[in-house]
This record gives sequence, C-alpha cells and structure tokens, in this order.
Amino acid sequence: MTGVGSGADDLADVRKELRELLPSSDTDVVIVTHDPEDVRNLADRVEIMLSGEIIQSGSLDEVAAAPRNEMINQFLNGDEPLKGMISSQRPSAPQGGSSRG
Repeated sequence: MTGVGSGADDLADVRKELRELLPSSDTDVVIVTHDPEDVRNLADRVEIMLSGEIIQSGSLDEVAAAPRNEMINQFLNGDEPLKGMISSQRPSAPQGGSSRG
C-alpha cells in the first residue's frame, strides 16, 4: 500500500481502517503487497511468492516462526537471522514413523 496517501500517517490510518472493517465484512479479501508492515498488520494467512510461484503459505505466525528461506525471513522478520543447523545428512524419522522427503 505504499502508493496510498502521502506519508506514514496516512498508511497507518488506512491499515487501521482495514483492520476494523475486514473482520466485520464477512468477505474474504486478498491484499497483494510488497510491504512487510501491511503483512504484519493485516494478514491472517500469507502466501509468499517468488517469480510467480507460491513458495510458502500458512498463518502469519507459522510462516514468520519457520520461514522456508532467508528471503522470507528478511521480509517478515527483518534483521533477525534464521536459526538452525546445517547438516550434510538427510534427517531421519523416529522409529515407527515415516520420513517425508
């Protein structure tokens, strides 16, 4: 929504109005944005796209907590680095379980 209004205050006002209107509208709404503030303030679910392909989807909390790659992490979490361990071995399933590859 970067093109709306003339400044940060206008954008905050638009986001506030949308947050108030959308839940009572009984209508599903798709908002396409490149602004992480719009996502953090308005989204229940997110679909992250790269080169026209959806690369991750879920609730905002799910995707922000476990971003599939650094691009998604930077978009949703800013400078917070991804945490994890890199291993050359493929993870194995617990005994009795199945492995999804």
